[in-house]
Amino acid sequence: MAELYRVNTEAGATVVALFLPLTLDHDATDELADKILPLIEAKPGGQWIFELAGVEYLGSAALGFLVNVRQRVKSTDGKLALCGLSDYLTQLFQDTSLERLFLITRTRTEALKRLK
Repeated sequence: MAELYRVNTEAGATVVALFLPLTLDHDATDELADKILPLIEAKPGGQWIFELAGVEYLGSAALGFLVNVRQRVKSTDGKLALCGLSDYLTQLFQDTSLERLFLITRTRTEALKRLK
């Protein structure tokens, strides 16, 4: 299976860059959640940036994963931003009203500033 994500730290925030294929089944989404959600639990109060520049499409399973990420970050009193969304993904978040749930920025730099 191709690399689905990469994690690094930048200016005190944990950056999770996602590289999701056009088709991501529920098993792969569950596997991704099994790896990412424990990282969030291990850093209560953390600042998290999920960078979606490497994502062309999000199906319902992937959208559900991001909602679960949001809930987990919120439950640990952390902060979350999404960045790097394509025009298509931005429209998808607007069409599904998910932009109300997330802090969405164009760039990682802007996300870092907004999380402070």
